[in-house]
Amino acid sequence: MAFNRMEVSANSGAEKVFDVLKLQYRKAKAELIDAIRLAYWTGPTSAADVDAMYSIPCWLPLGTVSSTGGYTGYTARYNDQAVAGGTAGTAFSKGGLASTAALNPEMASYFADHQGNVDESLMRIVNEAMMRLNFKPPVDVPDPVMARVNKYACFTTKNVMLTLNTLYQRLNSNVGPNMFANGYYPLSMIPLPGAVRLVWVDILDTQRDAIYGKDPIFGVNMNVLYPTYLKGWNMTLTDNDNSGRHLVGQKFIDFGGQVWADVPSKAGFLITDAPAA
Repeated sequence: MAFNRMEVSANSGAEKVFDVLKLQYRKAKAELIDAIRLAYWTGPTSAADVDAMYSIPCWLPLGTVSSTGGYTGYTARYNDQAVAGGTAGTAFSKGGLASTAALNPEMASYFADHQGNVDESLMRIVNEAMMRLNFKPPVDVPDPVMARVNKYACFTTKNVMLTLNTLYQRLNSNVGPNMFANGYYPLSMIPLPGAVRLVWVDILDTQRDAIYGKDPIFGVNMNVLYPTYLKGWNMTLTDNDNSGRHLVGQKFIDFGGQVWADVPSKAGFLITDAPAA
């Protein structure tokens, strides 16, 4: 964040019209939050990319093409290929530990390829993933003062949300009332098998074949996979005078964080239309 020192002086004391520093701080913080949010769903472009964080797709990466479900997410992928180029990113060891079917298989995460079929067949694939990972619906805490605890969540694209909505509308019209959904299948906050809600993440609307393919569904166990940061570097504000422009004051907001998984095999799953190569 940058500000004019003379403007700060003009807006001080009884003559103060607005707080220049607060205005610039809010703007800078909002921009940083947008950057962090994007970083959580993309990740590094190479080993030399020291500004990117270890992201959710790094722990729940692409696996075997055409797989209907299995622990084949052995290696993470760099975001180093064309957005919709049909090619996965360069592989690297997840969490710095090499993993194959014979070597450290517990580092592999669950992966399935829906091959672009966002229909009834997708629900079966999701259902199996939920069963394998033992995903549970949100739990209500008895204390009315406390909020609902969501430890499991699924994130996806607008296309998947709207397509499943259409499917539910068809079921409501053709099949009739669903006794487990207060009469009919709900058409908002679309639930997956197991009653875990889908959440739209607009970043995932961009097809990124390098790291997660097209129309991904990320199932995240937030007991195991969660954001963390370096102590003392959570939105830390530091000063730095601008030697080139003496009237310009500068402050920097820094965040040093990443996503961490305690047990990758239990962290969740990725179901997507995987790139061919």
